[in-house]
Formats: sequence, structure tokens, C-alpha cells
Amino acid sequence: MIWLFERAQETLEVETHYEAATGEYLLTVKRPDGSQQTERFLHVATFRDRLERLETMLDREKWVPNGAPSPLHDGWKL
Repeated sequence: MIWLFERAQETLEVETHYEAATGEYLLTVKRPDGSQQTERFLHVATFRDRLERLETMLDREKWVPNGAPSPLHDGWKL
């Protein structure tokens, strides 16, 4: 899934993905400056906890969701 967030004239992208080959849940944050960070999780509970903490941080930083999330074409497993 891909979520877009906006703040002023900036856009931030959050991508979540399940990588079947490794059995890992991936979280990638792409910042407006072009930098990106990917985190990998073996357990869905840890992954969900990280997503909740990220959501809190984005809210604190005044990022606002821009529309509904978009699904990735290669699917998702939970």
C-alpha cells in the first residue's frame, strides 16, 4: 500500500509491502528531499507497532493524509 501525506507544498510517501521471498514486512518512507528509509520486520505485530508510531510522528509533524491509500500491484499478505 502507498499512502501520501502533504504539508505545505511538500509530499511524503509511505509504502508498506510484504516480501514473500524473505517473509518480511517492509516499511519505506520517502521524504520530500528525495531521501528514503526502508525498515524490515519479521513479525507483523512489530510491523504494526512501528506503523502506529510513525502515524503519531507524522501527525505531530503536521503531515496530513492526501486521499485513500493505493494498493501495490504485487499484492499483500497479512
